[in-house]
Parts: sequence; C-alpha cells; structure tokens
Amino acid sequence: MHSNLLNASTSAKREPSIAQNAPKPQIAAPVDPVAAKIRQRNRWRIEEALEDGEDFWRQKQQMGAKKFKQWVEKEEFNHAAISKFIKLYETFASFSLDRIEWVDLNTLFSLCQPRYRELLEKLRLLPKWTEAKIQELMKQVRSQKKAKKPQPQTEELGTGWKRLPGGGRALQLPLLHEDWLGVLIEKVRKIKNLTLTQLIKEMTLFFVECEQVYGISLRSLKDYRGEI
Repeated sequence: MHSNLLNASTSAKREPSIAQNAPKPQIAAPVDPVAAKIRQRNRWRIEEALEDGEDFWRQKQQMGAKKFKQWVEKEEFNHAAISKFIKLYETFASFSLDRIEWVDLNTLFSLCQPRYRELLEKLRLLPKWTEAKIQELMKQVRSQKKAKKPQPQTEELGTGWKRLPGGGRALQLPLLHEDWLGVLIEKVRKIKNLTLTQLIKEMTLFFVECEQVYGISLRSLKDYRGEI
C-alpha cells in the first residue's frame, strides 16, 4: 500500500500541473499619458464638432436653405464654416466615435470632400483608424486621381505648333517686340474691321497670291516700314 502511495506521489511530482501549462498573462504596455491626453482632447473636439454640425443641420432642415442662409448672414456667422460642420455631420453621423476619435479633426473635414467618397466606404471595413493610415490612404486616392486626369500635351510638333488637350493642333505665334510693327498691324486691323486671326489669314493669302500671280517675293516686302 505504501508502495502504491509512493508511486502515486512520485507520479504527481513528475506530471506538470494545468497551472504550469497555462499561458502567462500578457502585461499591458504602459499608457503614454501625453498620448492619452491628446487623444481625449481630439475626441472632445470631434464630438463637439459633430454636435454643432447636427444642430445646424436640423435648423437648416426646419428653416429651409434660403431662410437658413439669411439667418446665418443676420447672425454674422461664417457661412462656409457652418457648411463644413454640416457636411461633417452628414458624413460621419453613422460612424462610431470610438473609431474616428483617432483621426485629427482637420483630416475628417478633408474626408468630406467628394473625391474621398469611395474611400469612406472602404474605411467602414477598416478595423482600426489611425491618423497615419488615413493620410496614407488619402494620398493614394490623390495619386490615382492625378494619374487618371488627362495631362495637356503641349510638346511642339514644329516651329510654333502645339498639341491641344482635346486633340488637334494650333499655331502659336511668337510675341512681336517691334513696336512699329505692332502699331501697323493694329491700324490695318481697325481699318479692315478684322480680328487678328482674320488679319493674319488675309495677309498670308495676299502674299501667297503676290508670289504666284505677280512674282513678287516675300523677301522684297520684308523690310517695309511704311505707315498707312
């Protein structure tokens, strides 16, 4: 019997207990008091901004847009600022404050812009928001928008020729630095009642005709300094 007790005692010592196998509790990282204070202050700012936005939004619904605008002007409020708060409420009223409190208020104002509408829908699925993460995603949206936007092509096809953003090309004439020539062109334009484009067209056709019909070279007219 003693042998059985001894064996049982020895066996008990050899087998690890459940407590020994249990994972050790994780010690929470110490909370940074400064970071916690900043976060709490930002939460208050966001909460207050949303409440102001809701108040203005309800008042606008009751009064109508026209009367609300008149009331804002009468109270000498900043209409643009009030519109920002209303937009903030309309955008984030359905979001949890515990989620958006991690983001700076100015960043939330920026997220109200139409170009971030698709991003906001994706952010609903993001488990945790941080200022750095949101700024990174906003930067990606701006880069994508910039890449999709057609860049105007202004490379020269030849002397004076420029490509147009919508296709085609246009001839861009250089600036005329000769004062006498500018005065002369302006006089002819007024006398003939033509636009500058029409005048250039008429002058070009005239010189071409002179060469073809009368054999007058353009070079012979190059140094003309007469006045009308």
